[in-house]
Amino acid sequence: MKKKDSLRLLWVLWAAFSQVAIAAAGSRVEELLPLFPLADVVGDRAVNAPEYRLATGPLASLGSVARPEKEERVSGQLTQKSYEIPQVHEPREVMQHYLKALQRLNANILYRCEGRDCGRSNDWANVIFKRSYLYGLDDYQQYLAATFQAQDAAYAVAIYTVRRANQRVFAHVELVELNNAEVAMQARKREQITIDEADLERPSSLNDKLGVWLSKVRAKPADFQIFIASYSHSSKRTDVENYEHAADLARRFRVYLTQQAIPSGSIRLIVIGPFADEEDFAESASYLEIHTVDAAS
Repeated sequence: MKKKDSLRLLWVLWAAFSQVAIAAAGSRVEELLPLFPLADVVGDRAVNAPEYRLATGPLASLGSVARPEKEERVSGQLTQKSYEIPQVHEPREVMQHYLKALQRLNANILYRCEGRDCGRSNDWANVIFKRSYLYGLDDYQQYLAATFQAQDAAYAVAIYTVRRANQRVFAHVELVELNNAEVAMQARKREQITIDEADLERPSSLNDKLGVWLSKVRAKPADFQIFIASYSHSSKRTDVENYEHAADLARRFRVYLTQQAIPSGSIRLIVIGPFADEEDFAESASYLEIHTVDAAS
């Protein structure tokens, strides 16, 4: 075989192997975080990442440079996947899809933001993810960072959803299968408390139920991130009405927490409304979950 033909064959074999590796990594992403219905894959890449910077705070501009206010540096096998979503869906709806998947994985939500609280979409698209097609409207963006364990491995994930000015909707997922040294990230302590809608109508019983938890968080408020997930699934309401009802419950509970001297900056609202499995509503049609992450551990 001529040397030129041999090199060509090696290149073809390498390209084929690379495509197989990417396909395997991509299927792992969608096995753990199922594809949003009718989404089209528009970007797919798998590489080794000796130092991956997982943003766990909003983006801030330092001069001409944008960087996260907080981040975790991890290493492992990185898979990046981008999807175009049918335009009838909103970025918030797509993010709720991924939140449900992460909930099933018992994930630790390290950070979540929405709209302008995330920073500039241009920075997320071109500086953080280096995907220009993710540059959209600042008001219509969502970002989430989390860690979880599955299949005897530990993972970190960043998820970004956005609507562009031309109304096209995109989702971008970056999944890192962490090296053994990074499994310690999973040691972050998380506590979950469930509150029924009826509890919100009885402040005295709510104080009794949350007394110990409130005292712990008030003692060192800077050490905790508090995520309030709200659900509503009443047959007397439409899906939109259930969603709005769940959002109202979450807002009312945030007011309660701030009245109890919990800093509003440490509270994040995750409105799920009716978009959860029916078995999740077996005990109550409307309820809240308090997920407390001890960021100091």
